[in-house]
Amino acid sequence: MVVTGMYQILTVVFGLVIPRLFLDEYGASLHGLTSTVTNILSYVTLLNAGLLTASVQALYKPLSLKNTEDINSIISAVKKYYNKVGIYYVIVIVLAAFVLPFFVSNQVGPYIAFSVMIAMGLTSIFDSFLGATYRVLAQADQKYWLISLCSIISLIVRSVMQIMLINFHKSVVLVQLMPAMMTILTYIILKSYTKRKYPYLDTTSNPNFEALGQRKAALLHQIAGVVVNNTDTVLLTIFQNLTVVSIYSVYQLVFTHLYSLTVSVFSNSTVASFGHHLVTETKENIRSSFDRYEAMFYIFITCILGTTAAMIAPFVSIYTSDVKGVQYLDSKLILMFMIISIMNTGRVPCGMLINAAGHYRQTQYRALAEAVINFFVSIFLVRKIGIYGVLLGTVISFVYRTFDIIIYSNKHILHRSPLLSIKRFVRTGIVIFFMYFISNIFEISEITNWFRWLRYGVIYFVVSVVLTGMVWSALERNVLKTIFGMIKR
Repeated sequence: MVVTGMYQILTVVFGLVIPRLFLDEYGASLHGLTSTVTNILSYVTLLNAGLLTASVQALYKPLSLKNTEDINSIISAVKKYYNKVGIYYVIVIVLAAFVLPFFVSNQVGPYIAFSVMIAMGLTSIFDSFLGATYRVLAQADQKYWLISLCSIISLIVRSVMQIMLINFHKSVVLVQLMPAMMTILTYIILKSYTKRKYPYLDTTSNPNFEALGQRKAALLHQIAGVVVNNTDTVLLTIFQNLTVVSIYSVYQLVFTHLYSLTVSVFSNSTVASFGHHLVTETKENIRSSFDRYEAMFYIFITCILGTTAAMIAPFVSIYTSDVKGVQYLDSKLILMFMIISIMNTGRVPCGMLINAAGHYRQTQYRALAEAVINFFVSIFLVRKIGIYGVLLGTVISFVYRTFDIIIYSNKHILHRSPLLSIKRFVRTGIVIFFMYFISNIFEISEITNWFRWLRYGVIYFVVSVVLTGMVWSALERNVLKTIFGMIKR
């Protein structure tokens, strides 16, 4: 969790700096183009949908039992699957690169659109052929810290190179090519570690494809997730324009990084631990561990999202101050993105539990229902109210699915009432919106530069921490004492 947290903090920092430099250098249209390509690639990655999840789940038991024969047979199957997917990636990305210019030709040159699509797509291609298999093994064996450490090294090198290229006014294609180059570096590190740590590993063993039987159910989950998380940008590209996509992406930038932070620290880095826990521990011990984990999670996101709610408006204002002719700041967008963020992050603990238990088949149609609601409501409203329509579609689908995940995981995995988790979730939302209204009452007009923004951000963070502490002390004092004791030890 610590190493993953470090990586996500760096991701947030570079993820805010580089897009701002990119926006200033290349303008709103190219900024919108890269956001569109990112979302298209999210759909392309459906080619390997469910593979990572099913592979990690399949490895929990043989790794716990140190059964090298089963480990090798599963890893061999994983590698063959990823190689096949890599070939599909090449075909689909090249086809997408030829088609994309027809949709944006009046805003961006066809050569640029084609080249950006290829440059950004190479990351997925290289990862599938090279590093994916080693990432599966590391994550299943509770070594997510290794993946995060590789990502930290790659992120720093890539970001420094991108900043230099932007400052020297180099081609946007060259800037977007850097992540693909860093995928090769990550592969070299992971392969070197794996050879030393797992000398028995043989990726040419007889593959056990049956062990990945959960892949189809996990595939449906991932398809639903991609539809839910990427429908907005695609619909705005088709029915609006790249400038509207750019406005959307500025808000999405902030909340996507915050969501990635919470998922990486509290889900990706802990799901393997809970996966092993569910195999070896009693229900009572699992409930006790999950209670502490869930409480820590909600305390954390209350403080973080509470500060975000207070500081998002001046952030957008300063971040886009040099962009002329486009109005980025919109209080209605802030409110809608805040609701989406609370709903999206609030489901993380119980969603992690579903992944750890491998309940993909049992919940696949629930995930599909969320995607259907999101898509049809968004496509209906985008023509009527534009960007607010796609956001409203996301809000409606998230309200349904978040409460569904909380109720399901408590009833069918923990075998208890979901009331405690629901109370914690609602309490989190109330405190976050209270912070938002405080910031509106005490509007600080002098936040016109980054130094003042950081200064007031620290103040609001302290207020958020104190307020969160007071609420939890009043309602769940014993849990708070337990968490402090864990931190102290």
